[in-house]
Amino acid sequence: MDYSRIKEAVDIKLLKNTHIIGVGAGGAYCLYEALVRSGLGKLTVLDIDTVDDVNLCRQGFYPDQVGMMKVDALKEHLLRINPELDYTGITDNFLYKRELELKKIFGSADLLLFLTDSFEAQALGEIISTSMQIPAIWGGYYEKSECSEIIFQIPEITQATFKE
Repeated sequence: MDYSRIKEAVDIKLLKNTHIIGVGAGGAYCLYEALVRSGLGKLTVLDIDTVDDVNLCRQGFYPDQVGMMKVDALKEHLLRINPELDYTGITDNFLYKRELELKKIFGSADLLLFLTDSFEAQALGEIISTSMQIPAIWGGYYEKSECSEIIFQIPEITQATFKE
């Protein structure tokens, strides 16, 4: 891919060597696309949902993907953009994993993204970020998408956390 148009704005070498792990594949679809178009080298996405008709008007999925796991539909799309992307989709619910299993999933990340409508998942993300000392970003909408918020945490640097 030719990155000449963005090389002054994006550290392409750094991004190619970055591993981002995201929880939530639906509303974050376009964010993942932008990261891959900017040179992201490794992406792991966790989501337990399938593409449904109601997702088509607000997420990047297509009618022929209805019924597919969201992580698989996302993979299909992202690999069309960059076939060299190292992508892993996980459909297991990480809320029920033990500490060692969580470490295996999240431990290699450079950045965690918690972009889901599940408060339980968002809250567990804070525990994972803090215990593993991995920077994290939470993004979410409130009921009926009337308001949203973004929270970030850099362990041992930022004072506030997702739960505070």
